[in-house]
Amino acid sequence: IIHTPFDLSGGLSEGGCVDTEQGITGWVIRNKKILNIPDVAQDNRYRCWIPSTRSEIALPLLKNEDLIGVLNIESPHTEAFDRDSVEILKMLTAHAASAVYNAGLFEKYRKTREHLEFSNYMASIGEFTADLIHWFGNKAGLIRGCAENIIAESGGNPSIEEDIAIIKRHMSEVVEMKKKVL
Repeated sequence: IIHTPFDLSGGLSEGGCVDTEQGITGWVIRNKKILNIPDVAQDNRYRCWIPSTRSEIALPLLKNEDLIGVLNIESPHTEAFDRDSVEILKMLTAHAASAVYNAGLFEKYRKTREHLEFSNYMASIGEFTADLIHWFGNKAGLIRGCAENIIAESGGNPSIEEDIAIIKRHMSEVVEMKKKVL
């Protein structure tokens, strides 16, 4: 991924991807080795993205032999990266690789935590729903039983029997719904 404050007149844009088969960065990606080009005009691997570039160095970001990125620096001066610069950049890339790796671990942890929180939330909803359905079923059974007792004791009063029949029918529907859901 490209991150730069410069205008990339060669066609790449901020956040764009590098072709791993071409260029200096592509060579570093494939070989996992530092590549210091003192004069880019003399190297056929160079792909011009910033017209003022005269020298370039690309260093692999390695964590446990795994490539996790490339630090690519371009300069408007030829032979800009001497031996001391290379040593300093090696130390910098070691720290940068750890930082990038740790950031990746943190992101993975964050996503895992979010997934677990969502799973726990959904499990809580499921448990609550099951408890609620069970509660309604128990109440419906009690109400239906009470309705049957009232009918038995009503002495044949048609108004009471009609109201109780409506209650029983609705409670039977609640019980049937409980059976379907559970």
